[in-house]
Amino acid sequence: MLESLWLKENKSPGFTSTKRKADVIVIGAGLTGLTTAWRLCQEGLDVIVLEASEVGSGTSGHTTGKITSQHRCIYDYLIKEVGEEKASLYAQANQWAVGEYRQLINNENIVCNLQEQKAHVYTHEEKNAEVLEREHAAAVKIGLPSSLESMPFSSNKVMTFSGQAQFNPQQFLLGLATKIIEHGGTIIEHTRVTKVEEKSLCAVYAENELFESGSVVYATLFPILDHSFFALRLRPVMHHGMAFSVKEQKFEGMFIGVDDISYRYYGNILIVVGGLHSYGDGTNPYETLERTVRKRFCVDTELARWLAHDQQSPDRIPFIGAYDPLTKKQYTATGFDAWGITHAMVAARIITDKIVARENPWEELYTPWRTGKTLSMAAKKAKDTFTSLIKGKHLCSHMGCGLVYNAYDETYDCPCHGSRFDLEGNILWGPAVKKVSAIKKPE
Repeated sequence: MLESLWLKENKSPGFTSTKRKADVIVIGAGLTGLTTAWRLCQEGLDVIVLEASEVGSGTSGHTTGKITSQHRCIYDYLIKEVGEEKASLYAQANQWAVGEYRQLINNENIVCNLQEQKAHVYTHEEKNAEVLEREHAAAVKIGLPSSLESMPFSSNKVMTFSGQAQFNPQQFLLGLATKIIEHGGTIIEHTRVTKVEEKSLCAVYAENELFESGSVVYATLFPILDHSFFALRLRPVMHHGMAFSVKEQKFEGMFIGVDDISYRYYGNILIVVGGLHSYGDGTNPYETLERTVRKRFCVDTELARWLAHDQQSPDRIPFIGAYDPLTKKQYTATGFDAWGITHAMVAARIITDKIVARENPWEELYTPWRTGKTLSMAAKKAKDTFTSLIKGKHLCSHMGCGLVYNAYDETYDCPCHGSRFDLEGNILWGPAVKKVSAIKKPE
């Protein structure tokens, strides 16, 4: 599988242990999993992190590394859809997360190229200028550090959040993993969880291994082992990224278009991510992205290209909380919709507070069991899944949906829930926990 710039530069040293019992087992060693494990360690709890591959190998290691509460154009939408009070809670949570990353990195001396930056939303289209003005007004209304500024590359004003940050996410994850171990935590890589049973303790099965804990946290992007509650409410999406060497940095800051590319600099490297790409789309996303980049920037050599995937919730607010309505021991965080860096930290606080029985101001906003658009989404998703079951030639081991061939990454992908397999049938991304039979390339 293609690797991001971060993963090419920073390899896991290898984490393992013979430990099999803890207060909490966290499944997944990405940003959500490790920030949650860290906070649990700070509470004095014994934690084991189980990772199917290696630290940061999933979506966390394939992000742009922007730490920001500016989530493109979200706040005007939230005020209209869920009201000013809930929009304010969303803003407070994510702005808190920006500061929490900075504090954690500085206090623990984690070397990850942390830099304070402004975050900008731009548009080259006159029709979107009003969209940015409305978004700016909404952001100011709920207390976010927003302003409208001029940039030389656009005739329109850009919306700017001050006091945001960027970092190298893989360096952060590897540094945090070391801190977790220093504080008594355990991380075990190459250990894929295949079953969890909730009894007096939670029995967590990973191939031929059995682990036990008082609580379990699913930090796996899509909650693995779920075949109903989340499967009917989440939509998988893909984003393609590329990195290029440049002679000099053209602009200071982090940028994302209203309906355009997202980019930032990492020294003399330009990191760019394109828009949403549908599973089974036959167009070449890398070719399209590179053409856009070379038209707008003076770039030299391509250094890396990669694919990241994510999950969307029906109302654009992530699901963070109980894994199902009846459990008191299992928790999850999902539906980040490309804004998982700050939401990982938010999830870490909400889930830790639930495990230690402490109130949290954002718990109700993010609860997975809220009503509203989730019901209509479930009906549509059920129809789409059924259609995929009928059409499928090669079936996903998660819920039997038909796999589609991705010619540009040479993988077979599940359009229902986002699992990916290589041509040997090995799992590249969940929620699938079982491999499929080897599949030939289409003729």
